[in-house]
Amino acid sequence: MLLIRFVTLFALVLSIGGPLYAGSFDLEKDFKRLDSAVAVYQSVIAEREGEITAYKSHATDVMSVDDIYRYTKHLYLMYLKFDTDSAIHYAQLCDSIATANEMEPEATLARIDLALACIFRGETFRAYNLLEKLGDIRQMDAGCQPKMAVTILEFYLRLNYPPAGTRGTAYSREMAELWSRYGGYLPRDGWLYAYYQALITEQTDRDALLRHVATAPQPSVQAAMLLYALATVSRAGGDEEAYCHYLACSAVNDILSANREASSLMALLNTPYIANNSRRAARYAMLCTDNAGHYYDRWRSPDVAAAQTLIIRPYEQRLEQEGRRMRIAIGLLVALVVAVCILLGGMRRRRRRTEHRMEDMRMANQSLQEEAKRERQMLTQMETSNEQLRAKISQHNAHFMDIYLFASQYIHDVQCFQNSVYNLFVAGRADKAARRLAQSGEKEKHLQAFYQQFDKGFLASHPDFISRLNNLLRPECRVPLPHDALTPELRIYALVSIGMTDSISIAHFLHYSPQTVYNYRLRMRRNALISEKAFARTVADFYIQESGDDPRADNPGAAPITP
Repeated sequence: MLLIRFVTLFALVLSIGGPLYAGSFDLEKDFKRLDSAVAVYQSVIAEREGEITAYKSHATDVMSVDDIYRYTKHLYLMYLKFDTDSAIHYAQLCDSIATANEMEPEATLARIDLALACIFRGETFRAYNLLEKLGDIRQMDAGCQPKMAVTILEFYLRLNYPPAGTRGTAYSREMAELWSRYGGYLPRDGWLYAYYQALITEQTDRDALLRHVATAPQPSVQAAMLLYALATVSRAGGDEEAYCHYLACSAVNDILSANREASSLMALLNTPYIANNSRRAARYAMLCTDNAGHYYDRWRSPDVAAAQTLIIRPYEQRLEQEGRRMRIAIGLLVALVVAVCILLGGMRRRRRRTEHRMEDMRMANQSLQEEAKRERQMLTQMETSNEQLRAKISQHNAHFMDIYLFASQYIHDVQCFQNSVYNLFVAGRADKAARRLAQSGEKEKHLQAFYQQFDKGFLASHPDFISRLNNLLRPECRVPLPHDALTPELRIYALVSIGMTDSISIAHFLHYSPQTVYNYRLRMRRNALISEKAFARTVADFYIQESGDDPRADNPGAAPITP
């Protein structure tokens, strides 16, 4: 097995030394190298687990505090891209050790490590709270600032990261501001600077990335990250062939370095080079599913679920073809049996030949049945994986709502702020009110921005909502498909469809009056083809039926569905 890994690694180094700088690539060779890496994936994982176990055995009872801290920090680094649960545990342990022994810089670094592990695990709000507690990066020790900058950049990249080449002007401006604020804390000649500049701005120096790749150890997580950045820059420049080449090289590094995050392999599944090869797509998708089950990356769950559809459909078609072949074989077998019965008298030699032929057909039929059985078993496994991933998608919807509840609370705070300023004016303290007003914004501006962001996010995650709702309405009352905005009544029923059914809660969330919410809901129900109660229940069950999980089931005290 080590020989296979060595041959695979040697081929990878040769590929990076050649086509990495060329203008064209042999993608089939790239994918064959990736297939070889996938074949040794389990042995790589077992080897990494053995390394961790061996390192843990080095602990002794006579270690100093510094040795214990370094020992625990090394375990955190070994687990960071391998098992986020264990990484979080050892980051917390580092924090406890440093805090108990008044090691302030080390304690700060441990808390930053904990936030980074939470980001990799998809625990957005926990990571956000940890970053808030760490405070302003400008007030930190200089040795902590680069690690803090990396953690903040990872947080915003994963919070709302569109595909390369599809960024809007507003998003690009926001990310440029983010880079100008935190990019300066990274060494300009270091590989991390080039990597994050490529992901955030898509305008990094391509030659600088190539130089860093040439000096990076192979295989390693560093090489995988740099190659992924090269793929991002290539796709932004419209070079799909280079994009797939660098993704394949990055995926090989991910696998051989036991990096269970494996973002490159997931990105490859959405390219036509993989989608057109169902067997290869099946192997890659199953590896991504296995990684998601161990790495607990909540961001990737919807992507893995989408990848399953690439492999289920071809297997269903193949199963149908095998069924047709089986029916043809059975028909031929029956015809042969009838022919044997008719010619049985006096044709012993021919009968023997026919019997041999029948035996061959029986063996072929048995082989077809066994093949069909294997196909059905594989399809059953795929369906089981799909059910597990649907449960993760329901978690994604919950995170989606958390973000907008946070935004709604922010708008409420703005309104309270305006009231307090007004009270200052009434109390005759205009000077203090003026100072406070100079730091505030207008509520309406924030409210419209909230609606715009909510509409955009909801339509992106539930693109079929309008068509589903129109199916319940009379033809003359159906609403046109919006581009990127919802009407107030559509916005109300959008909340109903994802679990917020109480009118008071909806009014508080959207900052409408309860009477306004009631009027909009009543008007929509009266335009329905079905009864009002059935209409309300159907809208509330739009996405519960798909995920198989009712968000109200985990909260017995939740408000019932109201008209």
